[in-house]
Amino acid sequence: MDEVISLDLPNMKLSDVLTFILVGFVEGARKAGEECKVSTAEEVGDLLDDDPGLMGKIMEALSEMTKAPDSGEKSKKK
Repeated sequence: MDEVISLDLPNMKLSDVLTFILVGFVEGARKAGEECKVSTAEEVGDLLDDDPGLMGKIMEALSEMTKAPDSGEKSKKK
């Protein structure tokens, strides 16, 4: 996860950002036991073109993944 936090997303090439998002979609689907509905960075670009709010949702998810847990929050792993 440290590698993700250290990425300089604003200075990455668009193709790299789309690939980064694609990997997130693929891994999220895998973790949910589902098949990913997109398979190329170009398809991710099409999704972003079709849904202007999608990038905000992606950034929100990334922010949630990288923030430290609240001190009162219990760990989900046992």
